[in-house]
Amino acid sequence: MKHIKIGKLIFITIASLFFTFYFFNPELFSLNKVDLEKEYSQLFTFAEKFRRDGKFDESIKLFEESLVVAKKINDGKRECQSLLKLGLLFWNIGLLKDSSVHYEHALQLAQKFNLKNLQEKCQNSLEIYRLYKEAKKFRSAGEYPKSIESFQWAIDLSKEIGSKEHEVKCLRQSSLTYLEWNNLKEFSPLNERALKIARYLNHRREEEQCLINMGYFHWNLDNYSRALNCFEDALAIAKDLKNVKDES
Repeated sequence: MKHIKIGKLIFITIASLFFTFYFFNPELFSLNKVDLEKEYSQLFTFAEKFRRDGKFDESIKLFEESLVVAKKINDGKRECQSLLKLGLLFWNIGLLKDSSVHYEHALQLAQKFNLKNLQEKCQNSLEIYRLYKEAKKFRSAGEYPKSIESFQWAIDLSKEIGSKEHEVKCLRQSSLTYLEWNNLKEFSPLNERALKIARYLNHRREEEQCLINMGYFHWNLDNYSRALNCFEDALAIAKDLKNVKDES
């Protein structure tokens, strides 16, 4: 019986020493943090590449993983950067409410850690979203001049912060307002600009929407063959993306 008690005591002592060494050794903790920081950088880099290639769903998955890693190492700045990217990507795929939630969370972190530059990016992105919603609301009410004015403010702010992803969606929607207003002269150059940016960004969802708008434009001019070509090109993109109706 005495030997059993001694054996238990030795086991508990060894286990305690192992736990203390492994979990409270500063060098091991430091190495673990270095590995996680490396993992974050790799995830962020690959996610950015997917974004530039127009593979937004794949990019979202990796940025979400990078966010988890940033939380593990308690790095507020990296967490904020991942949230900003997710805000932009959800904007790109037309999930605008989700986009705003990520921007709002990023803004809270930026304010908490006094990250002025990131804070400004969050505020500008949220303001573009506000103007975008406002413009669509005006258009639904048939107040086309007000809708165009709000879209223009959103476009100008997008240019100011260098966000072509925000600019392209606002341009397309502004052109659609002109199309609904039956102002075809103003519609065409705006939609063409949006289409050009969409192709530059490999943003196929926006390219599809621009082609649909262009199809309606040619249809209104009784140019049915060109309209059909635009609709067919848009349909091919939609099938390739397995697209569903989004908010944008």
